[in-house]
Amino acid sequence: MTADEIKALVERLRKHRETGTCMEGTMYLAKTAADALETLALENQRLRADAHALRQELRNMANAETHDWDDPTQFAAWAKSRARHTLDAIEPPSKV
Repeated sequence: MTADEIKALVERLRKHRETGTCMEGTMYLAKTAADALETLALENQRLRADAHALRQELRNMANAETHDWDDPTQFAAWAKSRARHTLDAIEPPSKV
């Protein structure tokens, strides 16, 4: 559900409460709202996990000892590879 759909749903619930509209309709709207909140909570949890993974990988790159690399271009290739791997892990596959 989009933010606008949730706002519309909340408004419908308010109108049901104010007008005393049938309980069955109100219960349906309340269940729909609860489902939307659950979906939002799951998405929030996923985004937090993604942010944690990104921060960790950035720390790994930032703290890498570049003097351990014989060739500086190898470090750049490693960093790019780690960035691509991390992005692939958190982004849905593109539809090509």
